[in-house]
Amino acid sequence: MTADAILLHAGPCDNPQTLSEHASARLKRAVDLYRGGAAQIIVLAAGAAQELEFTGTITERGYNEQVGDLMIAYLLRRRVKPEHIRYDSRGKDAIGELFFSKISILEPENLRSLIIITNEFHEARSRALAAKILGQAYILQYETVHTEWDEEPYVSLQAVSEIASLALFREQFSDIETGNDEAFDKRLKEVHPLYKES
Repeated sequence: MTADAILLHAGPCDNPQTLSEHASARLKRAVDLYRGGAAQIIVLAAGAAQELEFTGTITERGYNEQVGDLMIAYLLRRRVKPEHIRYDSRGKDAIGELFFSKISILEPENLRSLIIITNEFHEARSRALAAKILGQAYILQYETVHTEWDEEPYVSLQAVSEIASLALFREQFSDIETGNDEAFDKRLKEVHPLYKES
Protein backbone atom coordinates (compact mmCIF):
# COMPACT_ATOMS: atom_id res chain seq x y z
CA MET A 1 0.00 0.00 0.00
CA THR A 2 1.54 3.27 -1.16
CA ALA A 3 0.11 6.75 -1.78
CA ASP A 4 1.02 10.41 -2.18
CA ALA A 5 -0.23 11.16 1.33
CA ILE A 6 -1.93 9.85 4.44
CA LEU A 7 -4.95 11.90 5.55
CA LEU A 8 -6.43 11.72 9.03
CA HIS A 9 -9.86 12.77 10.18
CA ALA A 10 -9.25 14.39 13.58
CA GLY A 11 -12.64 13.79 15.13
CA PRO A 12 -14.03 15.51 18.24
CA CYS A 13 -11.85 15.91 21.30
CA ASP A 14 -13.47 16.01 24.74
CA ASN A 15 -10.46 17.20 26.73
CA PRO A 16 -8.56 20.26 25.45
CA GLN A 17 -5.35 18.98 27.04
CA THR A 18 -5.20 15.47 25.60
CA LEU A 19 -5.99 13.64 22.39
CA SER A 20 -9.04 11.42 22.33
CA GLU A 21 -8.64 7.66 22.15
CA HIS A 22 -9.72 7.55 18.51
CA ALA A 23 -7.45 10.45 17.48
CA SER A 24 -4.50 8.70 19.14
CA ALA A 25 -5.34 5.42 17.42
CA ARG A 26 -5.59 7.13 14.03
CA LEU A 27 -2.26 8.89 14.57
CA LYS A 28 -0.57 5.66 15.61
CA ARG A 29 -1.77 3.98 12.42
CA ALA A 30 -0.52 6.94 10.39
CA VAL A 31 2.93 6.73 11.97
CA ASP A 32 3.09 2.98 11.34
CA LEU A 33 2.22 3.52 7.67
CA TYR A 34 4.66 6.43 7.36
CA ARG A 35 7.51 4.41 8.85
CA GLY A 36 6.61 1.51 6.59
CA GLY A 37 7.03 3.72 3.53
CA ALA A 38 3.35 3.93 2.55
CA ALA A 39 3.56 7.72 2.12
CA GLN A 40 5.92 10.56 3.01
CA ILE A 41 3.25 13.19 3.67
CA ILE A 42 0.77 13.15 6.57
CA VAL A 43 -2.19 15.51 6.23
CA LEU A 44 -3.95 16.44 9.47
CA ALA A 45 -7.51 17.59 8.89
CA ALA A 46 -8.14 19.01 12.33
CA GLY A 47 -10.75 21.64 13.01
CA ALA A 48 -11.33 24.04 15.86
CA ALA A 49 -15.09 24.20 16.32
CA GLN A 50 -18.00 22.24 17.68
CA GLU A 51 -19.29 19.01 16.18
CA LEU A 52 -22.48 19.29 14.15
CA GLU A 53 -25.12 16.66 14.77
CA PHE A 54 -27.63 15.69 12.09
CA THR A 55 -30.30 17.82 13.79
CA GLY A 56 -28.37 20.95 12.87
CA THR A 57 -27.61 21.75 16.51
CA ILE A 58 -24.17 22.21 18.02
CA THR A 59 -23.18 19.72 20.69
CA GLU A 60 -21.09 20.40 23.78
CA ARG A 61 -18.65 17.65 22.82
CA GLY A 62 -16.59 18.93 19.98
CA TYR A 63 -13.35 19.95 18.39
CA ASN A 64 -11.07 22.34 20.22
CA GLU A 65 -8.40 24.83 19.31
CA GLN A 66 -5.59 22.61 20.57
CA VAL A 67 -6.37 19.40 18.70
CA GLY A 68 -4.22 20.28 15.70
CA ASP A 69 -1.28 21.25 17.89
CA LEU A 70 -1.67 18.05 19.90
CA MET A 71 -1.69 15.96 16.73
CA ILE A 72 1.41 17.70 15.36
CA ALA A 73 3.21 17.23 18.69
CA TYR A 74 2.30 13.52 18.63
CA LEU A 75 3.87 13.10 15.20
CA LEU A 76 6.99 15.09 16.04
CA ARG A 77 7.58 13.05 19.20
CA ARG A 78 7.55 9.96 17.01
CA ARG A 79 10.13 11.48 14.68
CA VAL A 80 7.92 12.32 11.74
CA LYS A 81 9.86 15.03 9.94
CA PRO A 82 8.23 18.49 10.22
CA GLU A 83 8.47 18.96 6.46
CA HIS A 84 6.34 15.83 6.00
CA ILE A 85 3.41 17.20 8.03
CA ARG A 86 0.57 19.22 6.52
CA TYR A 87 -2.22 20.81 8.55
CA ASP A 88 -5.46 22.65 7.85
CA SER A 89 -7.54 23.94 10.75
CA ARG A 90 -10.59 25.31 8.93
CA GLY A 91 -12.61 22.10 8.92
CA LYS A 92 -15.24 22.04 11.65
CA ASP A 93 -16.64 18.60 10.83
CA ALA A 94 -15.80 15.73 8.48
CA ILE A 95 -17.18 17.65 5.48
CA GLY A 96 -15.01 20.68 6.11
CA GLU A 97 -11.99 18.55 6.97
CA LEU A 98 -12.03 16.98 3.51
CA PHE A 99 -12.98 20.09 1.57
CA PHE A 100 -10.51 22.53 3.12
CA SER A 101 -7.69 19.98 3.07
CA LYS A 102 -8.42 19.51 -0.62
CA ILE A 103 -8.30 23.16 -1.62
CA SER A 104 -5.42 24.21 0.65
CA ILE A 105 -3.15 21.14 0.54
CA LEU A 106 -4.12 18.32 -1.81
CA GLU A 107 -4.76 20.35 -4.96
CA PRO A 108 -1.84 22.80 -4.63
CA GLU A 109 0.61 19.95 -3.95
CA ASN A 110 -0.98 17.55 -6.46
CA LEU A 111 -1.50 14.85 -3.83
CA ARG A 112 -3.97 12.67 -5.71
CA SER A 113 -3.59 9.25 -4.11
CA LEU A 114 -4.55 9.09 -0.44
CA ILE A 115 -4.72 6.67 2.43
CA ILE A 116 -7.55 7.98 4.60
CA ILE A 117 -7.54 6.91 8.24
CA THR A 118 -10.64 6.93 10.39
CA ASN A 119 -12.61 4.70 12.75
CA GLU A 120 -14.58 1.67 11.59
CA PHE A 121 -17.89 3.33 12.48
CA HIS A 122 -17.02 6.39 10.37
CA GLU A 123 -15.66 4.67 7.26
CA ALA A 124 -18.87 4.47 5.22
CA ARG A 125 -19.69 8.15 5.65
CA SER A 126 -16.09 9.20 5.06
CA ARG A 127 -16.05 7.21 1.80
CA ALA A 128 -19.27 8.87 0.63
CA LEU A 129 -18.08 12.35 1.55
CA ALA A 130 -14.67 11.85 -0.07
CA ALA A 131 -16.18 10.51 -3.29
CA LYS A 132 -18.37 13.61 -3.60
CA ILE A 133 -15.93 16.25 -2.36
CA LEU A 134 -12.67 15.02 -3.86
CA GLY A 135 -14.03 13.60 -7.09
CA GLN A 136 -12.82 11.01 -9.57
CA ALA A 137 -9.34 12.50 -9.94
CA TYR A 138 -8.40 11.00 -6.57
CA ILE A 139 -7.39 7.43 -5.79
CA LEU A 140 -8.51 6.55 -2.27
CA GLN A 141 -7.54 3.73 0.06
CA TYR A 142 -8.87 3.33 3.58
CA GLU A 143 -7.32 2.23 6.84
CA THR A 144 -9.61 1.94 9.84
CA VAL A 145 -8.87 1.77 13.54
CA HIS A 146 -10.93 0.13 16.27
CA THR A 147 -11.62 1.90 19.58
CA GLU A 148 -14.37 1.77 22.17
CA TRP A 149 -16.53 3.88 19.85
CA ASP A 150 -16.63 0.87 17.52
CA GLU A 151 -18.11 -1.32 20.26
CA GLU A 152 -21.47 -1.43 21.99
CA PRO A 153 -23.19 0.56 23.30
CA TYR A 154 -21.43 3.40 21.47
CA VAL A 155 -21.38 1.94 17.96
CA SER A 156 -25.18 1.67 17.76
CA LEU A 157 -25.54 5.32 18.73
CA GLN A 158 -22.82 6.29 16.28
CA ALA A 159 -24.55 4.35 13.51
CA VAL A 160 -27.75 6.35 13.94
CA SER A 161 -25.82 9.62 13.86
CA GLU A 162 -23.69 8.58 10.87
CA ILE A 163 -26.69 7.52 8.78
CA ALA A 164 -28.61 10.69 9.57
CA SER A 165 -25.58 12.92 8.95
CA LEU A 166 -24.94 11.30 5.58
CA ALA A 167 -28.61 11.66 4.62
CA LEU A 168 -28.48 15.37 5.43
CA PHE A 169 -25.27 15.78 3.41
CA ARG A 170 -26.85 14.12 0.40
CA GLU A 171 -29.95 16.28 0.73
CA GLN A 172 -27.88 19.46 0.80
CA PHE A 173 -25.19 18.62 -1.76
CA SER A 174 -26.54 15.94 -4.12
CA ASP A 175 -27.09 18.39 -6.99
CA ILE A 176 -23.53 19.73 -6.81
CA GLU A 177 -21.26 18.28 -9.49
CA THR A 178 -18.75 15.87 -7.97
CA GLY A 179 -15.42 17.57 -7.35
CA ASN A 180 -16.72 21.08 -8.24
CA ASP A 181 -14.91 23.12 -5.58
CA GLU A 182 -16.42 26.49 -6.42
CA ALA A 183 -20.01 25.22 -6.32
CA PHE A 184 -19.34 23.16 -3.20
CA ASP A 185 -17.82 26.12 -1.36
CA LYS A 186 -20.78 28.32 -2.28
CA ARG A 187 -23.31 25.73 -1.08
CA LEU A 188 -21.32 25.06 2.11
CA LYS A 189 -21.57 28.74 3.04
CA GLU A 190 -25.28 28.83 2.18
CA VAL A 191 -26.62 25.79 4.03
CA HIS A 192 -24.15 24.43 6.57
CA PRO A 193 -24.59 25.95 10.06
CA LEU A 194 -20.88 25.72 10.84
CA TYR A 195 -19.81 27.61 7.71
CA LYS A 196 -22.80 29.81 6.95
CA GLU A 197 -21.97 33.39 6.10
CA SER A 198 -24.40 35.86 7.64
